[in-house]
Amino acid sequence: MKRNIVPLVLCALLSINAMAWTFGSNVTITAVTLWEGSSVNPLYFKRSDNVWCYVPADEKNVHSLILTLYASGKTADIHCHDQAENKMGGIEAAHRLHRIIAK
Repeated sequence: MKRNIVPLVLCALLSINAMAWTFGSNVTITAVTLWEGSSVNPLYFKRSDNVWCYVPADEKNVHSLILTLYASGKTADIHCHDQAENKMGGIEAAHRLHRIIAK
């Protein structure tokens, strides 16, 4: 019986990291950065909890939502992936956007 439980526990522990997010509850967007040639460059934004996230260049509808939230100052729940990437100079490591719940 114990032999069957050990692999199950290990699988559960290893899968926890795969589902990790940086979760910002009721945050606003305090900064937006978009470089020239925006058709190939992601849109970077900073949440009010000082976490940088980014949206890939081809997701124009999400770009519009981010810019609207920034301009209006409205809050949202913003989930970004846990793993941070360095994509552009001048921006510290940013997390890829997973989900936005605008309020």
